[in-house]
Amino acid sequence: MSWFLGWSLIIIALAVLIGVVIGWLLAWWRMPRTKSSAAAQSAAVVAADSAREDVEAATVAVLAERDAELATVRATLEQRTNDLTIRTQELEACRAGFSAHLVAPNAIMADVVARTANGPRRVEEPVEAEEPVVAEEPVVAELSTDDNLQRIEGIGPKMEKALQAAGIRTFATLAGTGEAEIRDAIHNGGLRFAPSLTTWPRQARLLADGDDAGHEALRRTLMAGRDNPKA
Repeated sequence: MSWFLGWSLIIIALAVLIGVVIGWLLAWWRMPRTKSSAAAQSAAVVAADSAREDVEAATVAVLAERDAELATVRATLEQRTNDLTIRTQELEACRAGFSAHLVAPNAIMADVVARTANGPRRVEEPVEAEEPVVAEEPVVAELSTDDNLQRIEGIGPKMEKALQAAGIRTFATLAGTGEAEIRDAIHNGGLRFAPSLTTWPRQARLLADGDDAGHEALRRTLMAGRDNPKA
C-alpha cells in the first residue's frame, strides 16, 4: 500500500509539472511578440526549472523511502527464513528420536506376530524342567585344545606330561617358551635333560604355523634329537 501511494505522488507531481509547462507555453504563445516579453519568458523558464527541480527532489525522497522499506522487508524475510530453517531442523531431530523410540515396540510387535502366526504354543513345564542336565560332561571332556607335543623330535609321553603339567600344552606356547623354563618343567617332572631340547621351540613354531613340510625337513636334519652337522 505504501508503494502504491509513493508512485501515486510521483505521477501527480509529473502531471502538475506537465500542466505548468503547458500553461506556460500557452501564455507565451498568446503574449505579444515584442522585446518587452523577453523578461517574462525568462521568468517563466526559471519558474519551470524550479518546479522541475522540486518534482525531482520529491521523487528522489519518495524512492529513498521505498528503498528503506524494501530493505526492512528483506531483513524480516531473511529472519523468518532462518527461524523456519531452525524449526525444520528441530522437527527432524524430534522425528528421528520418535523413530528410535518406535524401534523397540516394533520389534516386540514383530516377535509377537511371529509367535502367534501358527497359533498359541502350549507350555510343557515338566519336560523343560527335566532337560538341562542330560549328558553335557562327555561333550566337554571330548573338546580339547591341547596339541600332540609328541610330534616334536625328542618328546615322548613322559616329556609331554611334564610339559603339560607346567602349562605348556600347545605348539604356540612351546614356541614362545624360553629354554630355561623348558628345563625347569622337565626337572619338575622328574626327568633328565633331553639333548634335542634346544630344537623344540623351532619345531613347535613350524607346527604352530601349519608348516608340516618344513617340520618334516627339520626332523630329517636331526640325529638322536641333535642337529646333524653332516646333513
